[in-house]
Amino acid sequence: MIGDHVGPAAFHYCHGMATPTESTLRFSDDVGNAVYLDDTEVLAIWNTGEGIDAATVSACVSCKCRVVSTLALADLLSDALALATSHELYELVDDAVSAHLYVVDLATKCLHRTWLDPLAEAWAEVVQGPRRRAIR
Repeated sequence: MIGDHVGPAAFHYCHGMATPTESTLRFSDDVGNAVYLDDTEVLAIWNTGEGIDAATVSACVSCKCRVVSTLALADLLSDALALATSHELYELVDDAVSAHLYVVDLATKCLHRTWLDPLAEAWAEVVQGPRRRAIR
């Protein structure tokens, strides 16, 4: 596992991945583990095979925040072997306790007003904490 749970906003850095300050995307599970990706890695994931949309089960239409299926993401990562953090991301997928990972777009300020399906609430609870609700 990639770190220990210490709360929804306390994600853990793994050696070799982009640091949180240089990252544009964060993949996290619902117990506080995360992998950060920089611009190059984000493009690699978006342009691999059918792209991240093939693994997406729910998303904000205004930014890259989304909920992805761990199983579908594992399949996508098998095609992204050149991705520098693919090992760490695959480990996060493999160790995830739920069927989903939560993607946070760190480069875009968005209120997620157009994200209306029920998984928006689950995303907000994992990413922002249980007391905050998705903004609609």
